[in-house]
Amino acid sequence: MFGGILNAEHRARFEAARAKATIGQPSRAICGAKTRNGGACQHPPVTGFSRCRKHCGPKGHRAVRERELKALGKGKLPFEDWVRREDRRAATRITERWKKDPWAPGATLSLGKHEAPFCAEMAAQGWAVPDLPPSVADWARWKYRRAFIDRRQPDIWTRATEQMADRVARAGEAPFGHDLSMSGTTPPPVYAVPDKLSPYSKRRRLDRKPVEQKPQEAPPPPFADELADLMEKYADGLEPILLRCGSDMARLVVLRAYDRLAASKHDAAAYDEWRAALQAARVG
Repeated sequence: MFGGILNAEHRARFEAARAKATIGQPSRAICGAKTRNGGACQHPPVTGFSRCRKHCGPKGHRAVRERELKALGKGKLPFEDWVRREDRRAATRITERWKKDPWAPGATLSLGKHEAPFCAEMAAQGWAVPDLPPSVADWARWKYRRAFIDRRQPDIWTRATEQMADRVARAGEAPFGHDLSMSGTTPPPVYAVPDKLSPYSKRRRLDRKPVEQKPQEAPPPPFADELADLMEKYADGLEPILLRCGSDMARLVVLRAYDRLAASKHDAAAYDEWRAALQAARVG
């Protein structure tokens, strides 16, 4: 089997074909989704779909993820790249959630050693990071990174601080019972693999909050049927004694002793048992 460029003529044909397939060329397949400026999205569509990764929707994203998972299992995709893509997907999910709930816990960026200077800078502006909505705190971290870490443009941070009050106001008040200590934590893993399966298995399930177990009714005691039968037979005559018993077991002892005494009235052992039962019930 041959592979690679065979000769100069082969390379020339390859470069000519690649030039026609670049973004913007008529022969290049494009997404075509309508953009905000009224144009058409020029990105290439996902294999098997007519839209790009940005516009293919949940079904397309699931297909892309399954392909990446297969590539990871076959060793074609480095594990570091897989982790980075999973982190990006998790960040996208929390960002979408913030559109509905700005107080949802999570973060898409960790400043690491720069977190302390960031908090100090926020405190100098009169803002306590743990008290901010997680969405606003995360937005501020990105602005701080672009202003002081990635580049040296303090004017980016100045404009961000001017917008801070408006963003906090739009987020509204914290919901009742919101734990402010969770504001700066990173989102937990969204997917989990069942036990005894390869981490590359497709049988992955969404992590869900543990379902609160409803309290189960205690099973009836093993002597419940016997107690019911004896109560039906002797409850009327022994009601004052049974009312003074502190538990069903104590009532059962009294009823058993009385049942044996009723069956054999001249049995001394039955009489002694009945007397001991009365003393145990504190009625003798």
